[in-house]
Amino acid sequence: MALIGIGYFLVSISPTYTLILAALVLASAGSSLWHPPALGLLAQRFPQRRGLFISLHRSTGNVGDMIGPLLAGGLLGLMSWRWIMGGGTPLLLILAVSVLILLWNVGGPKPGPVNFTSKFRAQLRSMKEAFRGTGMWSIFTVSAVRGMGDRSYVFFLPLYMREGLEMGTFKVGFHVALLAAGGIIAGPVFGALSDRIGRRAIIVFLMIVAVVLSIATPLAGAGVLFTLSIIMFGLFHSSVNSLTQAAAIDEVEGRGLDATFMGLMWGSNAFFGAGSAIAVGALVHFAGWEAAFYCAAGLFFVGFLVSLLLPSNKASAARAG
Repeated sequence: MALIGIGYFLVSISPTYTLILAALVLASAGSSLWHPPALGLLAQRFPQRRGLFISLHRSTGNVGDMIGPLLAGGLLGLMSWRWIMGGGTPLLLILAVSVLILLWNVGGPKPGPVNFTSKFRAQLRSMKEAFRGTGMWSIFTVSAVRGMGDRSYVFFLPLYMREGLEMGTFKVGFHVALLAAGGIIAGPVFGALSDRIGRRAIIVFLMIVAVVLSIATPLAGAGVLFTLSIIMFGLFHSSVNSLTQAAAIDEVEGRGLDATFMGLMWGSNAFFGAGSAIAVGALVHFAGWEAAFYCAAGLFFVGFLVSLLLPSNKASAARAG
C-alpha cells in the first residue's frame, strides 16, 4: 500500500509522460505485491469457503472502484487531476501502517532461518508438478484470456464514453462506478455458489454472458440501454478472476503453493493484459472505439471455449471442501 501511495504521489508531480508511466509502474507493483499473499492467506484460513472469501476480497475492492470514479469525476471540474492523484497518498500511507499493525502476527509463529536457494528450488519443483496431470493450464489460460478481454472493455470504456459518445467527466465517472457496483454483491454470491457446486459451471456461464454483453455495449447507443449494459457487465465481469484463483488453489491443495500460484497468476494476467491493451489501442486507432468491445467479445469467447476444459465440478468442489 505504501508503494501504491508513493507511486500515485510521483504521478501527481511528474512533469513528463515518461515519468508518469514510470511512477505508474511503481504503483502497480505495489498492488501486485499486496494481492498474492493476501489471497493465499484467505485460501489457507478458509479452505472450505475459499471461493466466497476470495470473492469478498475482490468485492471490497469494488467498493473503492465504485466510489473512486464518482469522486474523481466530480472533483475534476473543481481541481487539477494532479491534486486528485496526490490526495490519496496520505490515506494509503495510513492504511499501510494500519495493516502492518493488524496483520503483524496473523501468520502465526515466525519461521526459523530459511535456506532461500533450497526453498526456491523446492518451490519450482512443486510448481512443475502442479502443472502435470491437472487442469492448471486451462485455469491459467482462462484467467489470462479473461484478463485480456477485461482490459479491452474496461480500459477503453471511459475513452469511448468521453471521445465517442461525448459524455461529460461526471457522467463518465458515474458509469465507471456502475461497472464496479454490481460486483460488490454478485461476486460473493457466485463465490459461495462455486464452493457448493464447483467452479467450472459458473465460470462457463460467466464467460458466455461476457461475450453477449461486450457486443451489446457498443450497439446500445448512449441511452438507457447503454447504462443497462454496463450495469449487467459489472454484475459478472470481476467474478471470473476470483473463481479462477480459487480453482488454481484447489488444484495445489496441501502443497504450500497458495500464495506462489496467486503471484504467478497475477503476473501472467498483468503480462497478457498489458499486451492486450497495447494491441487493442492500435486496433482502435484504425477501426474506431467500438472495435475494443468486439475484440473483448472475441477474447471472452476464446475463454469460454477453454473454460469447457476446466477441472470437473466435483473434483474442484471436493478439493475445496
